[in-house]
Amino acid sequence: MEITDAYRHARRNTSILCGISLAWSAAQFELKSLSFGPAESIDLSHASVPIMLACGIVYTLTRCAIEFAMQSVDVRRWRLAQIDFKITVFLVRATLLMLAAGAIYRSFKTVVYVAAIILLVFIGSRFLMILGMFIFMPLMIYIRSRQGRYSVASRAIEAMFWSEVTAMMIVVIVLIALGVASLCYEPLRSLWTVAPSPLAIGVFVGATIIVFFSWQFEHKWYLKLFAFRTPYTITESKLPNGNIGVSFQENEKI
Repeated sequence: MEITDAYRHARRNTSILCGISLAWSAAQFELKSLSFGPAESIDLSHASVPIMLACGIVYTLTRCAIEFAMQSVDVRRWRLAQIDFKITVFLVRATLLMLAAGAIYRSFKTVVYVAAIILLVFIGSRFLMILGMFIFMPLMIYIRSRQGRYSVASRAIEAMFWSEVTAMMIVVIVLIALGVASLCYEPLRSLWTVAPSPLAIGVFVGATIIVFFSWQFEHKWYLKLFAFRTPYTITESKLPNGNIGVSFQENEKI
C-alpha cells in the first residue's frame, strides 16, 4: 500500500506553513514582505501575520483531509497512514495555538508556556472526567432505579457522558476566567512584560477552547475518515425450526 502523491503534496504544504508559523511565533524572523519574483512583491508590514498564516494552515489541512479521504479504503485503514495523518493534525493544533499566543507576545518562552497550558488542560480534563464518573455513576443508578431501570451498563454510559460534558464546561469556564483575570487582576497583569490587548487574550482563549473541543470530538470524524472496520460481522439466518440464528464472525484486522 502507498499513499497518493496528492496527499503527500498537501501534507508537505501543511508542514511547511506550520514550520514558518512556529518560527514566527518564537520570534525567529520578521515577515514584512512577500516576494513573487523580481517584478512583484507584497508589503505585509501592516497586515495581520497570524491571521494570514492561520488561514493558510486551515486551507492546507482541509486539502490534506480531502486528499486523505479520496484514497482507497485499504490505505485509509492502514495504521501507518492513520498515524501520519494524526501527527499532521497534532502539528496544526499546536501551530494554531502558538500563532494565537504569538499575537500576545512573541518569544521562545511563549512556546514553553503554551506547552505547559496544554499539558495542564489535558491532565485537568482527564482528572475531571474520572472524578465525574465517581460522582455521576451512583447518582444515575439511584435516579434510574426509582424509574424501574436497573441496567448498570446503561448507567455507566450515561455517567461517562455527563462526566465528559461537565468536564468540558468546567475547562471552558476556567479558561475564560483566566483570560479575564489576566486583564483585570493586578497580580496576573504584573506578570506581563507588555500588557496584552483584550482582543489578543480573547483570540488565544478562543483558540484554546476550539483546539480542546476538536481534540475531544476527533474520534467522531476519524471513524468515517479512517473507514474503520467493525470488529464483528453479524449474520442472521432462519433455522429449520423457524427460529432466527445470529452468528458473529471476527473480521481481519488491518
